[in-house]
Amino acid sequence: MRQNYKPILAAVVLSMVLLAGCTQLPGKADTNLELIGENEVRLDLGAALQQDLGEAAASLEQTVEDSAIKLSEHIITKGISKKLSVAKEVGSSTVLSINNPVGTIEVKPASGNQIIVNTTIWFDNNSNHEADRQEIMDHAEVSIQLNGDKITASTHVKNNLKKDLWTWAQDKFDYSNFSIDYSIEVPESVDMYKITNNVGEVQLHDLQGTYHIVSNVGAVKISGATFNGKSTVESNTGSIHLDIADMKAKSSLKVKTDIGSISASLAKSLQCSLEIESELGVIKGAEDGKSEINGGGPLISLASSIGAITINN
Repeated sequence: MRQNYKPILAAVVLSMVLLAGCTQLPGKADTNLELIGENEVRLDLGAALQQDLGEAAASLEQTVEDSAIKLSEHIITKGISKKLSVAKEVGSSTVLSINNPVGTIEVKPASGNQIIVNTTIWFDNNSNHEADRQEIMDHAEVSIQLNGDKITASTHVKNNLKKDLWTWAQDKFDYSNFSIDYSIEVPESVDMYKITNNVGEVQLHDLQGTYHIVSNVGAVKISGATFNGKSTVESNTGSIHLDIADMKAKSSLKVKTDIGSISASLAKSLQCSLEIESELGVIKGAEDGKSEINGGGPLISLASSIGAITINN
């Protein structure tokens, strides 16, 4: 563990900038992010650094993660909802692609050769926009587009695949205070997952393939995973939880958080090599730096700027 406080300062500044609204989000986020960033992430760094290094890391991590949770709760205000569903044969397409500004994303296996996308659009209960909210619900549509090997799931205005629902609502009503939750079932032939979520949790269960997951604010939870290919999982502010069943030959996994802990549970028979680095945070269950599990194998790289790293084997 590096005992160098410059990265701590940099990470805290980075998180404050992030939470202060540098990442554009729909609706009321722009104004409220600034307030949350200013009011909720004022850290007494000097006091924190007087603590044990591990306690300081936990203190900084928890403060920023708590602020991120308040941010996401503030944006994802759940009240009135509308559910939409669509299913489609994927044919030879194998890459699932989702880019969601606000909401949760869950992906799990399906039987057969269809992808099934269930969405829930959540609106706040602000009566000032009741008519606008109803028109948004009436014009909402979820679609699955196939383009070569790519499968894209999106929620957009009816009869216009290129106009996402947030942009349309903001342009038409100057109102886009809603979130969209995705629950997606994919056939076994899908073997790559390209998922970006701005605010909200990402969950993937019992899937095999190559993962490229990015969460700006929110936890990432991956269970029962078999990694094949060069995978990456990143979170700016939020914890990452991994349950790794297998790493195929020539595969690799790179996991990184700026603010947030990383926990990895490894199958007892898994052969892999570990590379672990935490600039400020406790490492448990494995050595800092490089080590081998069951004689070594595909590389799992875990790195956190502020946050603990835990290996369970």
